[in-house]
Amino acid sequence: MSILLKQLQNHQNHEQVIDTPSPSSDFGQLSSTPPVGSIIFDNSSNDPLGSLNFGSSLQSSFNDNVFSPAQLGVRSSQAMANELKTKSNLHGEYAANLDVFCAASSEERQLKTAAWMLELLMKLDNATKTQNETMSDKLQKDAREYAFYTLLSWKLSSYSGKVSDAVIHAMRDVGIRDVPPQNETALLRDLKTLINEKLTGDKSLLKKKIKDSLSPNSKYRNLALLTKNIIGNHNIPLTVELYIRIAFLRSVAVAIDMDPSHPGHRDGGKFWEEVDIALLDIRSAKNADNVTGTFIQLYQNDIKTFGAPENSGLKVAPALPHQKIIDTCATEVDTPSKVVKLWEKRLEDYREENSSRGDLNENGKRRRVDGTPTEDSEQASGSMVDQA
Repeated sequence: MSILLKQLQNHQNHEQVIDTPSPSSDFGQLSSTPPVGSIIFDNSSNDPLGSLNFGSSLQSSFNDNVFSPAQLGVRSSQAMANELKTKSNLHGEYAANLDVFCAASSEERQLKTAAWMLELLMKLDNATKTQNETMSDKLQKDAREYAFYTLLSWKLSSYSGKVSDAVIHAMRDVGIRDVPPQNETALLRDLKTLINEKLTGDKSLLKKKIKDSLSPNSKYRNLALLTKNIIGNHNIPLTVELYIRIAFLRSVAVAIDMDPSHPGHRDGGKFWEEVDIALLDIRSAKNADNVTGTFIQLYQNDIKTFGAPENSGLKVAPALPHQKIIDTCATEVDTPSKVVKLWEKRLEDYREENSSRGDLNENGKRRRVDGTPTEDSEQASGSMVDQA
C-alpha cells in the first residue's frame, strides 16, 4: 500500500473512534469501512478533502508530503538529464541538446526525436557512399598483382608509356570485381595512382636485379635463376617467352653498362627510355620473322654469356590463362612521343654516319663489302640494341 492510502486509512479510523457521525451527516456516507486500497470522494463538494473533514492541518500535510517527488520516488527530468550526461560523457552541443529536449513539450520532443533520427540516417548514408567511393583492400591487392604481371609481360610494348591503362584493361577483361567504370573518374584516378606507384617501385627493383646479375660473383647470372629471382613470390610460371623478355632487358643493361656516360646509370627513367628505344628498333622491321629473329638472337647471346636456363635445374611451364589476357592488353601501351622522337633522331644520326662512310646506299641499305650480303635498314636498326 502506498503512503498516501495509509494516511487516508489511518485518518478514517481515527475519526470513527472520536466521533460517531449521525446518519444524516456527509461523513456518514463513509461509515462502512471501504475496501483496502480504495478512496471514495463526495463529488457534491468542490473540495473533496474538505468533504472528508480532514481539516486544514491534514490538507497542509497532504500538499507538503504526499505528492512530493521525493516521497513518491519520482525524479525530475533535469536531474535525470544531468546523470545521463555524465554517464554518456556528453559535452558541448550534445549536452545542450539534451537540456533542450528535457524542457520541451511532448509534441516538441517527438519532433526533435524525428529530426535527430533523420540526421543519423543521413550521416549513415553519407558514410556508406564514402565507403563505396573508396577502393577496397581486395581491389588494391589485385591492382598491385596485375601491375607486376603486366610489367613482366613478354609482349609489353613500352615501359615508359601509360602501363597503368593496360593494367586496368586487363583487370576488367579477366573479371576482377570492383574495378570502377569509366564514369567514376575520381576512383579511377586513385586506382591509376596506386598502380603507377607500384609500377615505379617494381621497375626500380627489376632494373636493380638485372644490373646486379651482371656481376661475375652474382648467383643469379643464369637466366632461369635471374628470372626466378625477379618473380619472387608472385604466381608467375617460368616460360620460354619470359626468358626471352628478361634476356632482352639484360642485353639493354649490358649496352648501358658499356657506356659510362649514359644517363641511365643515374636516372631510372632514362634506363626505361633506352629499353623503349631498343623495342622500337626491333619492331621497326617490316615482317614478324625479323622481329622474332632479333629477340631469339638476343636470347642466344645471353645463354652464351650467362649460361643456359636448363642448367639451373628449374623447369619451364605453360603460361596461365589470365597471363594471355594480360599479354594482349600489354601490346596496347603506346610509346611516349618524346621517346619516339628521340629514337627517330638517333636513327637519322645513325644513317647519316654510315652514309658518310659509304656503308649505306641511297635506299638506306648497307652496301656490299667484300662479298658481304646486303642488310636492310631494319636489320641495321636491330643491331643497335647492342650499341645503344
